[in-house]
Amino acid sequence: MVHLDMSHCSGLTELPDSLGNLTHLQHLNLSGCFDVIALPQSLCGLTQLQYLNLSSCAYLEGLPEGIGSLVGIKYLNMSGCVHIRGLPESMMKLQSLWHLNLSRCRRMRRGSLACLRGLTALQHLDISHSRDSYHNDLLVDLPNLTNNLKYLSLSHCYTLRYFTSHHKDLLDDFITSLTDLEHLDLSHNYKLAYLPKSIGSLKRLHTLDLTYCSNLMCLPESICTLGLQSLLLDGCSDAVLDQASSLVHYSQTLPVFKVRVDDVNGCSNLHLLEGIHVSELRIRSLENVMSLEEANTPSVP
Repeated sequence: MVHLDMSHCSGLTELPDSLGNLTHLQHLNLSGCFDVIALPQSLCGLTQLQYLNLSSCAYLEGLPEGIGSLVGIKYLNMSGCVHIRGLPESMMKLQSLWHLNLSRCRRMRRGSLACLRGLTALQHLDISHSRDSYHNDLLVDLPNLTNNLKYLSLSHCYTLRYFTSHHKDLLDDFITSLTDLEHLDLSHNYKLAYLPKSIGSLKRLHTLDLTYCSNLMCLPESICTLGLQSLLLDGCSDAVLDQASSLVHYSQTLPVFKVRVDDVNGCSNLHLLEGIHVSELRIRSLENVMSLEEANTPSVP
């Protein structure tokens, strides 16, 4: 057997030690097994395992100490494991792990991320919905993780409130360390007041999600040096949207589009949407168009 799906097995509180006899198992799905409290140590003998999904195992209290023996594991999803307070030190041995989801692991103790420093293959990391227990780890330990990280989600990351006002240098160092990053999700960080200038060093970044960063004061001008394909600004202030229009091409902020009067010729910019095909479109400040004639008037080159 190479694939075992036990997802959503309600009432299952523990797994048998005989699970370790499935030595050829590569894919194990335990997602939605809400009542599972612990995993057997025998799990650590599944050295062929590549995929382990523990998402929404809400009562799981921890991982086996020998988890580091799963040297072939590439995908580990622990999202919604709200009772887990720490990670075994042996996790730093998971040299093949490239996808790790720790979102909504809200009870992690301070220092929990330090064991991830050795994950040199890690490309996808989600630690969204984290709590204040991470506030030492987030910007101190993560820069030492890996230079190969391509996707990072810090959405709903309450600790960013603390760092944006007190540790700006740490935030700058943190950003500049992510040299291969392609997608950065900072959405729903309501207290995030600024982005560091160093974000301009992320030359491979194609998506920056600032959705509902409603207290963001401004964008660093270095954003214009990036090759962004998508700058998501839904829920941001009009001031940020206005600034974005001068720093990046309007197509990069779609599906959000702010209607405004061109500073040069006094015409509406609404005509820019002609020929644009998007699955959804959210228009801001349509009241800036005073008449149908104005909306139909193209800007003068």
